[in-house]
Amino acid sequence: MCYQSSRSAGDSEVEMSDERIIHVYRFTNGMVVVFDRDGEQIPRYQGLYYEHEQLLHDACGPAVNFHLMNWNTKEHQEVSRERFFAN
Repeated sequence: MCYQSSRSAGDSEVEMSDERIIHVYRFTNGMVVVFDRDGEQIPRYQGLYYEHEQLLHDACGPAVNFHLMNWNTKEHQEVSRERFFAN
Protein backbone atom coordinates (compact mmCIF):
# COMPACT_ATOMS: atom_id res chain seq x y z
CA MET A 1 0.00 0.00 0.00
CA CYS A 2 1.40 3.36 -0.98
CA TYR A 3 -0.89 5.41 1.24
CA GLN A 4 1.08 6.69 4.19
CA SER A 5 0.23 8.43 7.40
CA SER A 6 2.91 10.08 9.40
CA ARG A 7 3.13 12.39 12.35
CA SER A 8 4.49 15.86 11.89
CA ALA A 9 6.23 17.93 14.53
CA GLY A 10 2.83 19.23 15.65
CA ASP A 11 1.50 15.67 16.04
CA SER A 12 -1.14 16.17 13.34
CA GLU A 13 -1.68 13.44 10.78
CA VAL A 14 -0.27 14.14 7.30
CA GLU A 15 -1.66 12.15 4.37
CA MET A 16 0.47 11.36 1.34
CA SER A 17 -0.42 10.46 -2.23
CA ASP A 18 -1.88 6.97 -2.71
CA GLU A 19 -0.23 5.62 -5.84
CA ARG A 20 -2.82 2.83 -6.11
CA ILE A 21 -5.44 5.33 -7.33
CA ILE A 22 -5.72 5.38 -11.14
CA HIS A 23 -9.33 6.42 -11.90
CA VAL A 24 -11.69 8.63 -9.90
CA TYR A 25 -15.31 8.98 -11.08
CA ARG A 26 -17.57 11.71 -9.72
CA PHE A 27 -21.25 11.24 -10.51
CA THR A 28 -23.94 13.91 -10.86
CA ASN A 29 -25.72 12.39 -7.84
CA GLY A 30 -22.74 13.36 -5.65
CA MET A 31 -21.12 9.93 -5.33
CA VAL A 32 -17.45 9.15 -5.96
CA VAL A 33 -16.01 5.79 -7.06
CA VAL A 34 -12.25 5.11 -7.08
CA PHE A 35 -10.35 2.34 -8.91
CA ASP A 36 -6.82 0.94 -8.81
CA ARG A 37 -4.69 -0.38 -11.71
CA ASP A 38 -6.46 -3.75 -11.63
CA GLY A 39 -9.93 -2.23 -11.84
CA GLU A 40 -10.61 -2.95 -8.19
CA GLN A 41 -12.50 -0.39 -6.15
CA ILE A 42 -10.77 1.32 -3.21
CA PRO A 43 -13.55 1.73 -0.61
CA ARG A 44 -11.61 4.14 1.63
CA TYR A 45 -12.10 6.95 -0.91
CA GLN A 46 -15.66 6.19 -2.01
CA GLY A 47 -18.98 7.68 -0.98
CA LEU A 48 -20.35 11.20 -1.08
CA TYR A 49 -17.98 13.62 -2.77
CA TYR A 50 -18.36 16.37 -0.18
CA GLU A 51 -17.38 13.91 2.58
CA HIS A 52 -14.26 12.70 0.72
CA GLU A 53 -13.16 15.80 -1.21
CA GLN A 54 -10.14 16.71 0.95
CA LEU A 55 -9.05 13.09 1.33
CA LEU A 56 -9.17 12.62 -2.45
CA HIS A 57 -7.42 15.92 -3.09
CA ASP A 58 -4.55 14.85 -0.84
CA ALA A 59 -4.39 11.23 -2.01
CA CYS A 60 -4.59 11.67 -5.79
CA GLY A 61 -1.19 11.91 -7.42
CA PRO A 62 -0.28 13.22 -10.89
CA ALA A 63 -1.03 9.91 -12.68
CA VAL A 64 -4.73 9.85 -11.72
CA ASN A 65 -7.41 10.09 -14.40
CA PHE A 66 -10.41 12.14 -13.27
CA HIS A 67 -13.87 11.59 -14.74
CA LEU A 68 -17.20 13.40 -14.42
CA MET A 69 -20.13 11.07 -15.07
CA ASN A 70 -23.84 11.61 -15.51
CA TRP A 71 -25.68 9.23 -13.17
CA ASN A 72 -28.73 8.91 -15.46
CA THR A 73 -27.20 8.70 -18.93
CA LYS A 74 -23.85 7.14 -17.92
CA GLU A 75 -22.11 9.62 -20.24
CA HIS A 76 -18.75 10.69 -18.92
CA GLN A 77 -15.79 12.82 -19.77
CA GLU A 78 -12.23 12.78 -18.59
CA VAL A 79 -11.34 16.12 -17.00
CA SER A 80 -8.35 17.84 -15.47
CA ARG A 81 -7.64 17.67 -11.76
CA GLU A 82 -8.47 21.37 -11.51
CA ARG A 83 -11.90 20.92 -13.10
CA PHE A 84 -12.66 17.83 -11.03
CA PHE A 85 -12.08 19.69 -7.76
CA ALA A 86 -13.51 23.04 -8.96
CA ASN A 87 -17.12 22.34 -8.05
